[in-house]
Amino acid sequence: MLEKQVILYELWRVYQIAQRQMDDADDSCKVAALARALRMLRGPIDNFFTCMFVNVEDDVVREARLALLQRIVALPDGIADLSLLRGF
Repeated sequence: MLEKQVILYELWRVYQIAQRQMDDADDSCKVAALARALRMLRGPIDNFFTCMFVNVEDDVVREARLALLQRIVALPDGIADLSLLRGF
């Protein structure tokens, strides 16, 4: 259980750093900031999906995990439509 908490905390921590960098970036640097943010998040996201099940029976836990993922998915909003990329 502790390992899952550490994985979740790490994803949350890196997301917060990425979000701050996105917020602090000038409009002309948003794409570069997004690329940095996504690179930072790759390892924690991989760990999250490797070690954790999102759709658990506990509603509170499931909603918290989904909320974090929704925040991460929203990082590119207004900057890039990643759905246009192959594999997204």
